[in-house]
Amino acid sequence: MESHIKLLCFFFIIFILVPHDVQGNTVCQLKPEQGICRAAIQRYYYNAKRAKCLKFTYSGCRGNGNNFKTLALCQMTCP
Repeated sequence: MESHIKLLCFFFIIFILVPHDVQGNTVCQLKPEQGICRAAIQRYYYNAKRAKCLKFTYSGCRGNGNNFKTLALCQMTCP
């Protein structure tokens, strides 16, 4: 029982101490989704293969988290 508690504490500490940059932001790995509505809103998404933020046209609804209002916000979220 004591070894289980030690192991649990070890993993908890590792999870807390590992920076989020090392863990990776899974939102940045998603492909851009235009959505299903009819608007044409300029947004930015992170292109993981090219390792940079690019423009895309968002329809105004649905989509996913790889959808940023500004280039700066995209770059801060997905460095």
